[in-house]
Amino acid sequence: MLVGLLLLASLELNHGIKSLGFTKPITPSLNQQAQPQQFLIAKQGLLDSEAANARSDTWRSFSELKQLDMQLNTKCWDTFPVQANSNNFRILPGAHPSGMGGIFDYYHFMIDWSAPMLFFLKDAGANVTIHAPCVAIGSDTIGLTFRLDDQVPKNRGSKAVWDRMFAYRNQHVDVVREHKTLTTFAALPWHLQQDKQEWSLMKPEIYSYFREFWWSAVKPVFPSDAHVLIIVRNSDRRPEAEDSFKAALEQAKPVLDQAGVIYQIVDMAVKTQEEQVKLVAESRVVIGMHGAGLSNTVFLRPQSLVVEVGWRNFPCFVNLAHQAGLEYQHLPDPSSLKHAFESVVIPRAAKYNMAGASSAIPK
Repeated sequence: MLVGLLLLASLELNHGIKSLGFTKPITPSLNQQAQPQQFLIAKQGLLDSEAANARSDTWRSFSELKQLDMQLNTKCWDTFPVQANSNNFRILPGAHPSGMGGIFDYYHFMIDWSAPMLFFLKDAGANVTIHAPCVAIGSDTIGLTFRLDDQVPKNRGSKAVWDRMFAYRNQHVDVVREHKTLTTFAALPWHLQQDKQEWSLMKPEIYSYFREFWWSAVKPVFPSDAHVLIIVRNSDRRPEAEDSFKAALEQAKPVLDQAGVIYQIVDMAVKTQEEQVKLVAESRVVIGMHGAGLSNTVFLRPQSLVVEVGWRNFPCFVNLAHQAGLEYQHLPDPSSLKHAFESVVIPRAAKYNMAGASSAIPK
């Protein structure tokens, strides 16, 4: 964590700060027990009948999953039994999500894991098994890095979203954790990390494929008017920073109202994955505090704008914006939100509106 913060501080210093209080983007160098699950028959779009039950469920924290593993005695296999009807792949030693993250966490699940795996496995057949290490070298020490959360009801949690995602293209993909993986399995070209801090640095074609895949699943309607999506959170994580952002937002909203800008204020934690994709895809500007909700900016149309507010722990979203073909601004001080609306957001919305219908067509 300290190394990551020092790296970020160095990057901030090198790139400087603009007079409006925005920092420039960081330009990256591009160089369970596991058992076969019944194949999920996916429905198109949001599963409306189950949505109400999903509202009170949230993603589990690392500590909650650790406790859950103890309660359920979740198993890491010595070697998982090979299934005859499944195509098997392995994770390379030392590869793991950015930082110390695990695939139960929304950012790491979406950007580090789901996007590349969906891309790598597009021609892998109907049934696939990914063999992952129980303990990822350079990551956690208790075996949760590759643990999908399967205890949250259907519409929530990484296991549910993972199954639904692959079911949209008639695939089923199991992730099993084991102490010893057969080296005869093909290694996935997922070189992320291997003890380097590679935040959101997958190849652009991976994020493009991921975006277009989810667009085809939820079928967003791209409006010609520039919609602004403002992401808020109601969680215990960094509550003081979030309260500061919300207070600044209340003071700044009249500026958007007076300019006639169409905007929504949304807590993504109470939305299903399909709802989140649709909300973001139909927006042209997304604004939010540093947090998992900004992971969904991968679903924005190219050339759209991302405004990250407050302390930026890691360069997750500036790198993601660069790789996904988006414009990016960082507003370190939430109290400057009104000024940011006036100087950046409203002019940018006007620019998109002037482009008219052409701005609604994905590039």
